[in-house]
Formats: sequence, C-alpha cells, structure tokens
Amino acid sequence: MRTSARLLITTAILVTAVLMTAAPTAAQATAYALTYLDPIDLGTLGGNETRAYAANGARIVGASQTGDGTIHAFKYENGALTDLGTLGGSTSWAFAVNSAGAVTGSASLPDDVAVHAFLWTEEIGMLDLGTLGGTYSRASGINEAGQVSGWSQVAGDISYHAFLWDPITGMNDLGTFGGDTSFAYDVGAIVCGEAATVDGARHAFVTSNGGLIDLGTLGGTYSAAINCSDPSGRFALGESSVSDDSATHAVSWSDRVITDLGTLGGTESRALRERFFFPLQIFGESRTVDGDLHPVRWWFGWLSDLAHVLGAESQIESVVPLTGDATSAVVSGAVSADADVHAYIVSMPTFSTPGTPRTINDGVIEVLSPIVGRAHFAFTTDDATADVNVREGLFSCSPCLAGNIVSLSYDVFVTEDASGSATVRGNEYRGQYGPVAIPQVLFTIVADSFTIPTTGEQSITFSTPFTYSGYVRGASPFGGYYDDLFAVALRGAGTATIQLFSCDACILPDGRRYYAETQLTYAFAPQ
Repeated sequence: MRTSARLLITTAILVTAVLMTAAPTAAQATAYALTYLDPIDLGTLGGNETRAYAANGARIVGASQTGDGTIHAFKYENGALTDLGTLGGSTSWAFAVNSAGAVTGSASLPDDVAVHAFLWTEEIGMLDLGTLGGTYSRASGINEAGQVSGWSQVAGDISYHAFLWDPITGMNDLGTFGGDTSFAYDVGAIVCGEAATVDGARHAFVTSNGGLIDLGTLGGTYSAAINCSDPSGRFALGESSVSDDSATHAVSWSDRVITDLGTLGGTESRALRERFFFPLQIFGESRTVDGDLHPVRWWFGWLSDLAHVLGAESQIESVVPLTGDATSAVVSGAVSADADVHAYIVSMPTFSTPGTPRTINDGVIEVLSPIVGRAHFAFTTDDATADVNVREGLFSCSPCLAGNIVSLSYDVFVTEDASGSATVRGNEYRGQYGPVAIPQVLFTIVADSFTIPTTGEQSITFSTPFTYSGYVRGASPFGGYYDDLFAVALRGAGTATIQLFSCDACILPDGRRYYAETQLTYAFAPQ
C-alpha cells in the first residue's frame, strides 16, 4: 500500500520525531555500501535521541529530545548544539536551513493547541509564520532569499494548501490542480510539491510564472516532488506510483522528464536529497524485499543500501549530505540494536586528512617480487582487517652487491593496480562483485639500513625493528569518483627481515658476490 510523502512527514511531526520518510520501488542490483569510521556525535539537548533533517555547509538542523522528554528543534554549528525553543508550546522541529543560518520548521503554540510554521534567525529568534486561515501549518524548505515553503490548513481546517512565505508579502496560497489539497516540500529557484487534481489524483508540481506545472507520473495516479534545491530550477527529486498504483518508486525529473530510480527490491522508495558533485549523488530511502525501510544512495546507476554505514550492527535511519563537501554527511541512527538514535557527522578519511590512525595488532607486508614490484599487505586492527595485493611500489635491491648499503625504509604511495578484500566494523567487502579496488595504499616505513658483507657468505639474513604509518582506501570495483567503501589510517611496528641468496658462480671480476633478494618481510608485532 502506498504512503504519500505528506502523510508520513505529517505523522512524524504529530506523533514523534521520527525521520521524514518512506516510499518508492523497483527491483535493482545493490552496490557495495560504505563504512564510516570515527563518527562525531552531535549529542542531545539533554534527552536520549537526536535526528538531523537538513544541512547547509557546516550547519545542521533537526530535532532532539530535551531533559524533560519533549522534542525541540536544534541548530548544530561549530561543535555546539543550540536549542531553538518553541512558539510557546512543548515541541518543535527544524527541517531546513539556508547558507545564512536561517532555520525553518514547525513548533507548537502555548498549551499545544496548534502547530505553526516558523522562521528562526539569530537576530529575531523564532517567528510564527501563521497559517492560511486554519489551525495547522508546517514549513518544509527555505531558499537563499529567505522564502519558506510548506503547507497549511485553510479556513475551517477543511483541507491543506501549499504555501510560499515571503519576507515581504507573507504567506501565499499556491493553489491546487483543481482538487482540494496541495503540499509544498521544498523551495529553491522554484517551489515543488504535490497537488490534487479535479479527479482526485495527486501529481508532483513545480512553480513557473506564478502557477503550478504538472510533472506527471510513472503512469499511476500519484507523484510528489520533494526536493528542488538545484539552483537552475531544472532538476527535482521525489516519488511516483507506477501504472497500476501497486508500487511507488523514487524518481528524478530533469527538465520535467521523469526517470525511475528503482528500489532495494521492495514496493516503495523515495528520493529526498542530492549532492551536486560530479557525478550526481541522490540520497533517499527504500523498502527492502523484507519490507524494511533503509536509507539509500543512487550513484552511477547503482543503488547502495546505507543502513549499516556505522558498522554491521548499526541501524541508520537517514543520511543527509553536507553541502559543499564531496565526502561528508550527517547520519541519524543507532550504532547498535540497543543504542539510542543520535545524529553523527561522518566523513571518509583522505590521504591528505587521514583521520585517527588504527593500530595494527597483527599483520605483514611481504615483498614477493621486488623486480616487478609485487607485494602482499595484510593487517588487523580492532575494527578493520584487510588483505591487499599491490602490483607496484616496494623493492630494495636486486641484484644486490657485496658492500652495498640497503635501505629498508620506504615512503611509497600506490595509486593503482591494487585490489583485495576487507572487513570494516563487521561490514564485509569481498567477492560479491569481484575483488575490491584499492586505489590508494601508503607505505611509510622507517627502519635501519644495513651493509651487505664482502666476506663471501652465500646466504644473508638481516633483521631490524621498523615503524609504519600508512593509509588504505578501498573502493567499489566499478570505478568512478567518490566511490569510497572505506578508508583507514594505520600505524604499527614490528621486525623487518630481508633474506639474500648468492650462488657459487655469482661473483664479479673484482671478487665481490652479488645476491638475488629472495624475500623482504615486515612482520607487525602485537600492540
């Protein structure tokens, strides 16, 4: 059974601070889902739970439980969680924020007799935006001009109409397609939402020249445009029912042409947010075959299940990309089945900003073929393991001459021709789509050098302590930008051992032996 965007969002406000949520579908293969390490917990306003609903730059807004158990809107910025208060009642929720830090959402009035849309700024605090004559209103989006989208009950509370609130003209009724209701879900250069037609169907709309433009459907009777933050006003996201109304699928519109985005195998999915970096990433949610609602990402034609991005035991409700950042997001969910729902800032460590290093408790780097540069790197930390084959980069000397000084220190950054498998916080990356690509491996090894003796030994073994710092990034085997699965900064120490072998005839005219390097191994000691 299809559940509309407006019904689910309204229920979330009136019942609890659950994620704004649910819908669309169409079976589609699932790509690897990434795993974030070192999440930053936004905390709470004194209670148990926090959920983030929107972000703009480093500003994050949402709703959090206070010490007395009520739900209040918050803004998170510069490491601080700020309670935005209410309109005199007990509850509030923040659903959108612009780059100036203006926040919009809904809040209850004194004695909780009604819920009204609000605009909050540092200068004026929380401003009641009123209604279209009815009891209830709800704000859903805000643009850079300070205009606010949403919906409100009309006089007599007989129906809801979409509105656009403007700092000059106030709350303006956007009308319908001839039916009784409409809802505005976002505002950028245009407003988008859904509106009822004369025959009772509900179709997605965008505004143009003061009117509503019908975006159509996938053949069914329902569609809704939920996100239209694209500055050009040409791109929108949302959901639509299929031809027999048996399922509702996430969709995108580009220049008003609709595209079905598919599902995780269930009968509902919804596209909610986008990240405008090449290639475009779309975030939303989808039902699985089992009927569970999971956060998802559509990217490069692949649909990724993001329900466990904080580990195999995590239960994530939503993922909100941070604007202006290609790798960071804020996720809302529980890190384990018995944990409370919190909001976390997450990011994929990079080579230049590698994040908190993991200590290697067990592992080895084996230089298997020094001439062609083939090495095997395996490591185990408290929350990550990997087995990586590197096809370039590490070797010492071959052949090695008596009297040569051999360095066992290396500073090598491998950026291609590596692959393997890994398990990061219980999420496994192996086998389903072939070997995982390992596009970045850093080996920074500090160890003593040694001089090959000239006394004629046919076999030489040299061992010395070493320290290691490095970085390993794994990506999906499909290629492309921003397809990270995991990234782990590493540190460790142990013993380096090099074995050299010479033959009876391996002697130069000056009497010196030369050697073939048989194996160079860096064995990590338990830390």
